[in-house]
Amino acid sequence: MMTLKTLSHRLATLMAFSVLGACAGSGGMEAPSPEVSARRAVMTITPGDMAREIGVLAHDSLAGRDTPSPGLEAAASYIADRFRSMGLEPAGESGTYIDRFEWERSRLMGSETAVRIQGEGDAGLQYATDFFLVPGSQPASAEAVYVGTVGEDSPTADHQGTIVILDHPVPEMGQEWQQAVAQAIQPAMMSGAAGLVIILAPEFPAEIIPQIAGMIAQQRAPVPLLGISSLAAERLLGQTGHDLGTLRSAGGATPLGATMEITWVMEAETATPPNVVAMLPGSDPELRDTYVVLTAH
Repeated sequence: MMTLKTLSHRLATLMAFSVLGACAGSGGMEAPSPEVSARRAVMTITPGDMAREIGVLAHDSLAGRDTPSPGLEAAASYIADRFRSMGLEPAGESGTYIDRFEWERSRLMGSETAVRIQGEGDAGLQYATDFFLVPGSQPASAEAVYVGTVGEDSPTADHQGTIVILDHPVPEMGQEWQQAVAQAIQPAMMSGAAGLVIILAPEFPAEIIPQIAGMIAQQRAPVPLLGISSLAAERLLGQTGHDLGTLRSAGGATPLGATMEITWVMEAETATPPNVVAMLPGSDPELRDTYVVLTAH
């Protein structure tokens, strides 16, 4: 339920009022055409309306409205209140605006998700605080190799079977950041790497890591993809006897002479996230059993 969904709901409701109201007629006066009614409805949407809806549904407090999540529940409650304020009838379960559906998925168990140096431990790193993970087909345990920087250096066939480590140079999440991740995954997969670790830029906001972890907890990658903060990477790689700053300045690929392990456990989960459903009854008795369904996502 993103901003477009909210605007679509509002537009759909306004169109429904206009179209169905036109069916009833009014004192012999000629009703405006659906096109004219729709145009008038669109003109009632103001910049203030848009700013208000965007401000609510895109607010950081909803944390992306993942399915399922408390943020999604809050968004559904808000939309239900908007339908109620518009005078729409509830069409969900038990006389409410909410209609739930079963949602089955596999999700990472945070307590069982770890990255460590074999024989040295995990350096006290915590999932969804110091790192996030997109799991692959199986956990990885292989020699770790620092290759360089995404966009400048790429793993080759020489790194087959290793866990490849690359610096991610983009300091904030956005389209450029996502493109850089994609640029790292493709060559890692083609080289036959057992896993990929991207070290987030030192300026990358730490509070974004748990948000990413929550959004990708049910996704899969061709190879395990682990994103780790720069500070956490320093602690982890320090257990191999290497300094991250030295690795960065040395240039070229550097085998770390240690085995890195990336492990996780998936758990099956069934949730019942909400749809929000409302109805505007028409006034034409001949069309009382005819429904026009308007949806948005």
